[in-house]
Amino acid sequence: GFRNNLVRSEGVVTRQAPDKSGKIDKNTGKPIETVGIGVSSHNTRWFPKPGPDGKITAEQVNNSFVGASNDAAVASARVAAKIGKWNQGTFQLLAEISYQSGTSALETFDSYKRFLSVYKTGDVAKAKEAFKETPAYKHSAESRRKQYFAMIDAGI
Repeated sequence: GFRNNLVRSEGVVTRQAPDKSGKIDKNTGKPIETVGIGVSSHNTRWFPKPGPDGKITAEQVNNSFVGASNDAAVASARVAAKIGKWNQGTFQLLAEISYQSGTSALETFDSYKRFLSVYKTGDVAKAKEAFKETPAYKHSAESRRKQYFAMIDAGI
């Protein structure tokens, strides 16, 4: 379910393109890019080697996606265990956040820490309000926000 949601939300892109968030890489001053299934140039699984036509292969898309989604799943499991919420909704929610914001985001970004502290209490309404302050919410289209809220409902 986790990977299916990512493919549905991200689509498959075979040419590097600026990330929809519009974020700029502070080291290069250039836009952060994504390719494949939303794998960003900040992800350790970013390794496109475009061919002469500027496209990456299906094998490259698959390899980066499998690696990045595995990393996000491991991060999700670690955080779910820490907060004592091990169920499908929590796993998918935390895995998607880890995929979108980075595998350490849940434990390092203040907005995610605040969200998790409310989420683990089981108060759905307050958890959704706290989630609105996270990068995952702020950089998502309305359809994805609804998905996140459905995962919050399922996890709590």
